[in-house]
Amino acid sequence: MKNLKNRLLFYISYFFLWVGYFVFARLFFLLFYVDKTRELGFTTTLKTFIYGMRLDVSFAAYLSLVPFLLMLFSFFYNPKKVGKIIKWYSYLLVIIINLLLIIDAGLYQTWGVRLDTTLLAYINTPEAMIASVSRFQFILGSIFWLLFSVIFIKIFKNIVNKRIQKIVIGNWLQAPLFLLMTIALIIPVRGGFQTIPVNQSNVYFSDKMFANHAAIN
Repeated sequence: MKNLKNRLLFYISYFFLWVGYFVFARLFFLLFYVDKTRELGFTTTLKTFIYGMRLDVSFAAYLSLVPFLLMLFSFFYNPKKVGKIIKWYSYLLVIIINLLLIIDAGLYQTWGVRLDTTLLAYINTPEAMIASVSRFQFILGSIFWLLFSVIFIKIFKNIVNKRIQKIVIGNWLQAPLFLLMTIALIIPVRGGFQTIPVNQSNVYFSDKMFANHAAIN
């Protein structure tokens, strides 16, 4: 029973760690454009977090899918080795998503929209995208990228280590429960049980476009 509890705590901790990250990412964006945020007022700023939570939970579910699946193998294989794979998976995601976070904040002032698939058009000509930011912004962004990556890698490392070290190869009869939990991720991924999956239009709540953009994950 204790092993079951520890596995449940890992699943819950990992999922909500990503939710917490995206809340931080929104806070960073709002602080990066603090002048625009002041114009929104406290209530509207708070609503960017409330309405944006659906996208945060959806994206967290996407990113949790691989670790949840990997944890199923820990019923039959050394959990610590499984945990090591999960840590490196998380580190890679943290580095990539932090980079996108910084690029998004840097380009928003010029583009006026949040980062999306438009970035793909600049993959073969990155100099065109770099030209949109000043040298100071580039250096400052690099510092933030390194700082945030180090901080969140440490956080993920501590959380995964703390939970994994308490897990042992368990009763395989418990595996269907965790398989069911993994499959259930489809619910937050879609944003609920509605026919159309959650998308950025679901978080548009204000006549002030900056507030809507801040709510987007």
